Amino acid sequence: MLKPILGCLCLFMASVEAMAQPALQLELSQQLDADCQGRQLMTASMAEPGQCIRYQLTLTNLGSTAAESVKLKLPIPKNTLLKQQLSLTAGSINLPAIQLLPATNNTGGESRLEAQLDKLEAQQQVVLQYSVQVL
Repeated sequence: MLKPILGCLCLFMASVEAMAQPALQLELSQQLDADCQGRQLMTASMAEPGQCIRYQLTLTNLGSTAAESVKLKLPIPKNTLLKQQLSLTAGSINLPAIQLLPATNNTGGESRLEAQLDKLEAQQQVVLQYSVQVL
């Protein structure tokens, strides 16, 4: 009789442990910034040379524990130039420390932005933005 109870107890402990993980949700959106000043943001499927595209990344920790050393690698599309570096624009009261690394080229020849959040607490959300200009 003791073995089934012990088995159920172990199963319950494993389930609780699995639920106590960070659960990161990423949402990436883009808008056309016709004047590259943020005053004319709109949804569009095409961008003309000289116009900018503003990317917004929303990162949310839906889990019940903090996520540590979250590394982000964000693409800079071909035929564009980084116009505005990555910036933290919104979040909860205790904003995480974010380390911005300079734009680099990866092995495929495409540039990218890299950032690292030291810690993103459970249920915390940050919004990061950057812009590129179409060549």
